[in-house]
Amino acid sequence: MTIPNVLQAPMGALGAVGMRKSVPGNAAARKPPRYGMTMWFKVVVTDPAGGTSHLGLWSGCSGLAVNLETEPVWAGGQYLAPYLTPRQITYPNVTLERAMEARSAAQVRSWLELVAGKWISGDEGGAGMVHEKAGGSTPGAAQFRGTTVTVSLFSALVPGDGKAAPAGGTEREVAKWELRDAIPVSWSAPALSAGGGGVATEKLVLTHRGFLDAAPAGSAPGGLNTQHQGQLTLSCQGKSLELQYNPREVTEERTTRVGNENEGQTLTINGEELIYDRKKLTLSALQIEGVTAVADGCRKLWEWTDLDYSKEKKGAPKQVQLRMGSGTGLVFDEQVLIKTAKVSYCRFTTSGVPSRALVTLTLIVVEQKQKTRA
Repeated sequence: MTIPNVLQAPMGALGAVGMRKSVPGNAAARKPPRYGMTMWFKVVVTDPAGGTSHLGLWSGCSGLAVNLETEPVWAGGQYLAPYLTPRQITYPNVTLERAMEARSAAQVRSWLELVAGKWISGDEGGAGMVHEKAGGSTPGAAQFRGTTVTVSLFSALVPGDGKAAPAGGTEREVAKWELRDAIPVSWSAPALSAGGGGVATEKLVLTHRGFLDAAPAGSAPGGLNTQHQGQLTLSCQGKSLELQYNPREVTEERTTRVGNENEGQTLTINGEELIYDRKKLTLSALQIEGVTAVADGCRKLWEWTDLDYSKEKKGAPKQVQLRMGSGTGLVFDEQVLIKTAKVSYCRFTTSGVPSRALVTLTLIVVEQKQKTRA
């Protein structure tokens, strides 16, 4: 919507002005505060093709919020209040509304058709959930990442502004939110009725990757944290597989049994032989995105589960180097054998080629180099 050139301050601002005393030489005391007005805002949806055109102006915007989720931990014997540990930072969907008119409605329809086309034929990364690495395109790089939606909130003109602050200028801007990688998830037109007489309004619902410029400690602020350092990497016989996303959960397991089995290390205590199994790692729900990345990653995994006949006629399992983590703390750096590899193909191209895979690996540690770095 167009921001009007209002020459009267909102009632709250005028009340604040009346409460102040004029103090000569004190500019802060003479200048009233600027309050953001809910009806004076501007929404700009940048052209996803990279041009300078926009998707028209909007008259309503809701859903601007951020949730910092916590997980309660109840300690034994603690009954009054839990300890709070951090979880994800989430953003709800943003809904834009406006009266329908021919030109802007056609612009939105063209954008929806562009997104739908990339959604269907985006073989190398779907709708933009995969990020390129520094230095150019890599397997699984996104073909469409969404666009930037900028929402600006303005104040009214207060007495004394005169012509110094033009309508919509930065002098009147109270706050601004830039929604990164916004993707439309819903569009709706109003219910049509021969008995109605209202203005037809359209709604466009966007999901996005946030507007906060938060960054991990020690890194440069501004923008999303991209996972490049410390990524899960598997290497074997001169080939490597770097997973696009680190696993959300890694399970370590080791058991001690009584018996005479040949696996593991044995120790006799009080006449009983104890067997220490080798440590096992389970990596669940490893997601591989994109036709090229799925084909390359799964081919390597199946090669590494085959026996190696280069040294022994009966064949020997191939050892794989596993690395994950960087910096301080627990860092995985171990030689492993792939005991089981389970791949579920859960998205396909229109020609039937897998473009997304979920992988579960069960690994047996051969040589442990797991370190805790200070």
